[in-house]
Amino acid sequence: MSVAVDMDGEGTLPVRTHNLPVARYSDDGAWRDHARCRIEDRSTFFVEGVRGVSVRAAKEIAFLICAECPSRLRCLNFAVRNNEPHGIWGGVDFSKLKKRERNLLIVRLDELNVR
Repeated sequence: MSVAVDMDGEGTLPVRTHNLPVARYSDDGAWRDHARCRIEDRSTFFVEGVRGVSVRAAKEIAFLICAECPSRLRCLNFAVRNNEPHGIWGGVDFSKLKKRERNLLIVRLDELNVR
């Protein structure tokens, strides 16, 4: 068993061994052809700093779109392995995701054999 240390120094969390990304993760991108977001305005999934719109409400719209998406897990896998800093990916708000949570997502995606 290995230990994941979060970047904020809040402590450690034991996790099973996993393949943390050491280089940019890439895939064939075929999952994007079936993603629900492909027909949506990209700004729906990147609402940080938007003015005049309730950011919370805008994020809820993105979460609803992701909830029905057949590519959700592959999208999430792509984003977590590429250490995306912003946006809604696979129904997860990456602007609020901590290092420990990223590690746990990678472990779970590996368990599910998402590629």
